[in-house]
Amino acid sequence: MVSNKTVATREEKAMKRLILICGDLAAGKSTLADRLAGFLQCACLKKDVLKEILSDEIGFRNREENQHLSRGAIAAMTHFFGQIAPTGADLILESNFHAPELPKIKVLADAYGYAVTLIKMTGDPRQLYDRFQKRLPFRHPTHVATNINSYDDYVRYLEESRIEDMIFSEHLIDATTHDEEEVFAIAKSFFQ
Repeated sequence: MVSNKTVATREEKAMKRLILICGDLAAGKSTLADRLAGFLQCACLKKDVLKEILSDEIGFRNREENQHLSRGAIAAMTHFFGQIAPTGADLILESNFHAPELPKIKVLADAYGYAVTLIKMTGDPRQLYDRFQKRLPFRHPTHVATNINSYDDYVRYLEESRIEDMIFSEHLIDATTHDEEEVFAIAKSFFQ
């Protein structure tokens, strides 16, 4: 006789996984996404990479056109998930998602029976802003063209994004009270 616990474990293993990694700017979303993709042996689509490709091919002249590239990158991620979902493959999508971008992803996840895990990276605004500033000289030009020109701008951006309803239940990880290894260990624990 098989216990209910054993059956549940088998069902969980058979469940298709969609992992959404989102949160504050400069909180380490991309780093975590790459590490989790290796650990879970699944594909990972990152908005910033898609946006860079679009920027290199299409270009942009102003903030509005830059925002179009962001929306195009999210639309491409959603489209690719729709193409991958029928295969049942696990997938990670990483972005600073905003609430209006998630309903289409939810519809696809529900339609194809995906369990969705949303990991939201957060932290102390001052520390995150310092990280944001330090990485600016090394970022692709499409990520430098933001409307964040001061600490106050950064805090306003965080305040607006942190109150959004992300549809899915959230696993919060504070990236400023944990180092990179601890963040990865916490994230791994969601899948063990």
